[in-house]
Amino acid sequence: MRSPSVRHSHAHRVASQCALVVVLLSSLLLLVACRTESEEIVYYESSSSGPRQITVHLPKAGDAPYPVVLVTTSVNHQSLPYESLVDALLSDGMAVAKLDNPGMGTDGFCAWSWLAANGADIRLNTDQAIVFSHGVGIAGTLPAMGDEALWDMMNEGCPSPTPERVHIAGVVTFGAWFMLPTGSLTDRAGQFAAEFGVGVDQIRTLTTQLEDIPPEAWLTSDQIAEEMRPIVKVLPLAYAHGPTPAEDMPAMLLLYGDGAGDPISNEESIAMAEALAAAGLSARAEQLTNASFSAVASSNTEVPQRVAEAVAEFAADLLAE
Repeated sequence: MRSPSVRHSHAHRVASQCALVVVLLSSLLLLVACRTESEEIVYYESSSSGPRQITVHLPKAGDAPYPVVLVTTSVNHQSLPYESLVDALLSDGMAVAKLDNPGMGTDGFCAWSWLAANGADIRLNTDQAIVFSHGVGIAGTLPAMGDEALWDMMNEGCPSPTPERVHIAGVVTFGAWFMLPTGSLTDRAGQFAAEFGVGVDQIRTLTTQLEDIPPEAWLTSDQIAEEMRPIVKVLPLAYAHGPTPAEDMPAMLLLYGDGAGDPISNEESIAMAEALAAAGLSARAEQLTNASFSAVASSNTEVPQRVAEAVAEFAADLLAE
């Protein structure tokens, strides 16, 4: 996984009859925002693979500053607008910041840093925030759980500085990959090898080692080869036992469906929830029946509404505390 390199952004007119606001964040970054009555579009260059886009939708009801859901979309569904999910979340009075085409983890850090730096200016309350991740769950789970050292590493080159304080109240995932040694890290060894620039055999050796090492020792074990340590540093489960105390960790709701041919086994969410709970975190896995992995991004089923209802109920309990 490579740290992002910031490049010049390009102005895009994304809505008719809107005011174009240009903010110079640094000599290397031009941030462009287009404000309408209900949303703000933000473009920034954050990686060598091209621009990343955050779309911020504000609810039409409720009082600002609004609680916010950061939605990280599935890499395989980056062309879909997730309109039904966004609309359903907005109807519950929460703003939605949708990160399109997130990478394996870095872009979740970049996006949250941007929200922390700019949220107040667009009427968001980032002290009342939930992350929803579809697919690659580390895009949301890892920023929520990671320690200061991880944030400094992952936020290098991002458009906004590392926040002085990260307060993500809860994380909801659907069909997530958490890079568990007994799950997706093994099942998708080739994909992760390509992402991290190592060999498939090295990934397989690592998964075997991790199965024999308690998660609380993953970051410090001398059994891990030096070239594999950057991978271990981005495994969410490595942070379940600290250094952040369990009571300061976000609550976790790991949703999964029952679609035939879904890209990740339901066991990934179940096993992750059990491991997090064993570490003292508030975590549970929950199945949505008649819900395929792809359906949450669709406008043709009730799945987005059901997912949004689960997020809203989860958020209401957390944010009322």
